[in-house]
Amino acid sequence: MEQGHVTEAEQVFREDLRFHPRNPWALIGLINVLKQKEGGCCSVSKEIEELDLQLTEQRAIEMADFEVKAACACCK
Repeated sequence: MEQGHVTEAEQVFREDLRFHPRNPWALIGLINVLKQKEGGCCSVSKEIEELDLQLTEQRAIEMADFEVKAACACCK
């Protein structure tokens, strides 16, 4: 995504979430991709809200011991 491959990054994060629906790294990655693509699109904004809610719910559980802020350690 940071190299401008936004469409490819979106596909990768969506595929990961298909197999691991509660993966917080893929969730934050997809949120970031969609924010980059947003451009005022209401459907994207709605999806971002839903993904943010999922991430918030994950952070609230007792087993969450740290907050995921990026899709991987190499992200800025």
